[in-house]
Amino acid sequence: MAPRARGPRGGGADTRADILRAALTLFTESGYDRTSIRAIAHEAGVDPSLPRHYFPSKPSLFVEAMGPFEGVSERIALILEGPRTDLGHRLVTMIVRLWDSPDHGPRLRTLLTSAVASPDIGEVARSILFDRLILPLSRGVSSTDVEGRATAVASQVFGLIATRYIFQIEPLASASVEEVASRFGPIVQQHITGTSA
Repeated sequence: MAPRARGPRGGGADTRADILRAALTLFTESGYDRTSIRAIAHEAGVDPSLPRHYFPSKPSLFVEAMGPFEGVSERIALILEGPRTDLGHRLVTMIVRLWDSPDHGPRLRTLLTSAVASPDIGEVARSILFDRLILPLSRGVSSTDVEGRATAVASQVFGLIATRYIFQIEPLASASVEEVASRFGPIVQQHITGTSA
């Protein structure tokens, strides 16, 4: 086998995306503990030093690979569009659809259970999920009490996720997307906007 080139690749190669795809494959097949950065680099066809160039740590690479972070800015923009009165409904709908999807759902469940089991992963996961999804959404609604409102929303969202997908408590576990959004949307609405309507 020819030696791998050092440094970022040219020719339009998306090295970061290649590393994420390789990491997703190996983390899914072998789990977090049995997957090494070197193995991910080999799977991606890049120099062993490159994953560290794009991701500061193995936990951060794991969270990025397992989470649905592609297009997150576009998703937030869509939630913020439309009438402010049903913003909470739109947010809950998006979250439930992500977790229900055959592509993202298993990845998100693996991410959550791994975050609970490993403090290193948990710290990175909390930071990324909160900083990339909920905090920007809160900022987009108002510049007042941004972190307080975002934290309140996070408590509802993560509670919903744990109840429906981890503990699978009925009737929430088998409720439709619309049923879940109708029940939790007004609560999230009140937290994120300060009003129930």
